[in-house]
Amino acid sequence: IQVPPDSMNGRMGRRSYRMGLSVNQEFERMVNVVAEVRARMPVVVPVRFIKVHETIAATDVMVTNYSLPTLTQEYLKRARTVVGKKATRLLLPNKPIQPSFVAEPPVIHKGDRVIIEARHGGLLVQTVGIAQDTGAPGALIAVENRQSKREVMGRVLGAGLVEVIF
Repeated sequence: IQVPPDSMNGRMGRRSYRMGLSVNQEFERMVNVVAEVRARMPVVVPVRFIKVHETIAATDVMVTNYSLPTLTQEYLKRARTVVGKKATRLLLPNKPIQPSFVAEPPVIHKGDRVIIEARHGGLLVQTVGIAQDTGAPGALIAVENRQSKREVMGRVLGAGLVEVIF
């Protein structure tokens, strides 16, 4: 029996298929088949309710085999990928965690004193600024240059360090 490769569309549950039946590699006839399609895989799930913006600890999650509702969603498979991150939404116990449900915690908060860094070739210029936004590494935030009082946009490199590209 051969199942058409795109017949599931990533969905689970009861499905009806029209299949080709072959015997000794020779086509015999088309048949209708009803099947219950299920998929299980190890995924990371919270062991308790985790609130929005709460930092996830190793004791807050576990890896368990989970019956997937669909194959079109991406789920995290390793606990270490969520430990230390912040929840971006309420995480329910025993429900798989998707990548968009967690984010890196911010290393710069609005009002923090930061170093603004600009590089060009071998030249490096640094000055002091005040963060106008909160951001995690890689985020683009506004920073006020303390000397010129001008607001510039920069990418967060780490705690207290913002790079301005010109």
